[in-house]
Amino acid sequence: PYLALAVCLCLTAVAFAEDGITVTYVTSPLNAPSIVEKNGSWLENALGMPVNYAEITSGADQTAALASGDIQILNAVGGTSVILAAANGADIKVLSMYSRSPAAFMLFSADETISSPEDLKGKTIAGPKGTNLHELLAAYLATAGMTMDDVDFVSMDIPSALSALEGGSVDCALLAGAAAYNCMASGKHLVTNGEGLIAATILTATSQEYYDAHTDVIDTFLKTQEEIVTWMGENHDEVIA
Repeated sequence: PYLALAVCLCLTAVAFAEDGITVTYVTSPLNAPSIVEKNGSWLENALGMPVNYAEITSGADQTAALASGDIQILNAVGGTSVILAAANGADIKVLSMYSRSPAAFMLFSADETISSPEDLKGKTIAGPKGTNLHELLAAYLATAGMTMDDVDFVSMDIPSALSALEGGSVDCALLAGAAAYNCMASGKHLVTNGEGLIAATILTATSQEYYDAHTDVIDTFLKTQEEIVTWMGENHDEVIA
């Protein structure tokens, strides 16, 4: 498969120009197509205009930036975030599937006795709200007839959740990407991952307004997606490097 001040400051640095576009750049968990695309300037070369990259990993922040017009294309945004944005009336249009990798989303604990949803009752769990990880926790609890009300969920980004787990201020942390890898390498207990629990869909998206006004840009973006996937399949070693 193809696969709130600080944010404003970031977006200001990559402000939309009349002769260019801004897309999100999300590398975690290991979004190889995005890394390949940026390093090789694939999209910029295909469009013949500057392409600016906004490193915004939070799905909620991505959809907010799309709504404000600071970003034109979300290149890797969680399906959960898109659904929530649409449910709240945001102008958001799904363009393509970026990836599906349920096993990449994980719930860790420092306590090896936590091995079932029931063991999470009353526990403090940290992770990013409104994301695939949040959905993973809800789905895991539901397998035992439990809900989010049965745990103390604290919303924070992935690095903060990992730090909180390592510092002992939370019982469990919802992690993905390098944070999950490092957590596993340090010997933390893997309670569950998303396999069999969530679809873990990652999408690309834009607004209907931008799509209608710049269909040529979107068509080029989608064509470039396909070309990158083909190239990656033929150049595995270079992709890994």
